[in-house]
Amino acid sequence: ETTYSRALTETTYLMYTKLPPKVEGLGWLGMDGTYRATLDTPLGRKTGTLTVACSGDGRVSGTLAALGKRYPLVCGAPRREGPSTVVPLSGRLSMLLQTVPFTCDARFDGNRVTGTVRTPYGDVRIEGERVRARQ
Repeated sequence: ETTYSRALTETTYLMYTKLPPKVEGLGWLGMDGTYRATLDTPLGRKTGTLTVACSGDGRVSGTLAALGKRYPLVCGAPRREGPSTVVPLSGRLSMLLQTVPFTCDARFDGNRVTGTVRTPYGDVRIEGERVRARQ
């Protein structure tokens, strides 16, 4: 056994044993549920709720409840990056007297979600913990 094959075997083992649990829909995604999220904005830390669901055909849907409102998310095609699932998200936030478009590559890893929300006014870090899996 070579060092390369041993490393490949260990990586494969970790990828298939440390994946998030199967919840519903596409089991390999394992990210369905509700996450308590924190956004580090220029106006301070804001909390909210991120809800995502996977359908059996590979589509992801979601909503973000933050800043006193509920925002539907446009979700792109999920992809695997090691043990994480990355989903491109986009939408619009209503802030003060304007609507601000945003994009984010949300990284789901077990019960955690992280990402950087990109807006025309700057980037905002988001992180959260799953508080409820989809039943």
